[in-house]
Amino acid sequence: MLRHFTCLFALLLAASTAANAQCLPGQPSVVRLTGVLERVTFAGPPNYESIQSGDAPETYFVLRLPAPVCVLDSDQSAISANRLQLLLEPGQYKLFRPRLGKRITLPGELWPAETGHHHTPLMFTPDRGKTG
Repeated sequence: MLRHFTCLFALLLAASTAANAQCLPGQPSVVRLTGVLERVTFAGPPNYESIQSGDAPETYFVLRLPAPVCVLDSDQSAISANRLQLLLEPGQYKLFRPRLGKRITLPGELWPAETGHHHTPLMFTPDRGKTG
C-alpha cells in the first residue's frame, strides 16, 4: 500500500512539475503574445459585481488569446487565462485604438492580478510604443 502511495505521489509531482514547466515567465521577463484586441467594460467600485446595480463602469483594453497561458505566482501556483487586461500608459490608448477588433502581436510582461481594478486573472503590460 505504501509503495502504491509513493508511486501515486511521484506521478502527481511529475505531472505538476510538467504543467508548471509549460507556464510563461512573469515579470520582469518579456514574452510575445498574439490575440485579438478588445475593449471591455467591467463592473468597478463599490462592489465590482454589476453596473446595473450601481457599480461604476471600468473600461479597459483586453487581449483575447486563442488558448490560455499561465504564469506562476509567488507561491509557485499556476494562474491561467485566455483574456488579459492590458495595463496601458495614457498615451498608449491612442496607439492601440485603431487595432481594436484586430489580431495583434505584442511584446510585454505578464503578471497576476493584484487589485479589484484588475478584472482578469492575469495582467499584461505591453512594451511602451509597441502596437504590434
